[in-house]
Amino acid sequence: MKIVTELKEDAMAQLKFECGRAAADVHISTDDGTVTLYGTIPTYAEKVAAIKAVQRVGGVKAVLDELVVKLPDHQKCTDAEIENSAYNAISWITTVPADSLVITSRNGRLELEGKVGIWSQRNAVEDVVRHLGGIVDLTNLITVKPQPMEPDIKAAIEMAFERHALLDAEKITVEMVGTKVILRGTTSNFAEKDEAENAARSARGVTEVENRIVIVV
Repeated sequence: MKIVTELKEDAMAQLKFECGRAAADVHISTDDGTVTLYGTIPTYAEKVAAIKAVQRVGGVKAVLDELVVKLPDHQKCTDAEIENSAYNAISWITTVPADSLVITSRNGRLELEGKVGIWSQRNAVEDVVRHLGGIVDLTNLITVKPQPMEPDIKAAIEMAFERHALLDAEKITVEMVGTKVILRGTTSNFAEKDEAENAARSARGVTEVENRIVIVV
């Protein structure tokens, strides 16, 4: 396991590598594999990129976000402008009906609500609005409509794990509570943990995934 100084140096190096000047005012502290990011960053999209960059560093068990988005003057917008931009951006996603969503901005804090058919549509909406100007935070409350389930959804998810090149299916357990999936077990990094969650969400009929997988390094 990496010592604290090594992990901090690796995390900062990855930040600079992936985020460049956007990470100039981002600071890091580490504690037993948990990395805390604090300071300021110019946009919400770069904040998300910074968190994902640190999650990719070997030895990181968890990332705590205490970053504050400090928008440059040319990025500042009114809430009405942010809402209009979000609706316009979503209207270009051919698989997502924009009229099924409710978008609200309060002091640059964007909130998404509504229902979509599958998880990939929910993710597509978040991906496209994340990069809009004026946003300092984003809350995605979009839910997935119940769909007819796989005949044996638990077995289908387990088989998907076995086929996945990045996952050790023997270390992950799947529990079904109605249409909710609960994942338990261990992985060696964030990438594997996220891949397990994404695979579970892809199963037809799943409306929620609770990821309790623990990262062991």
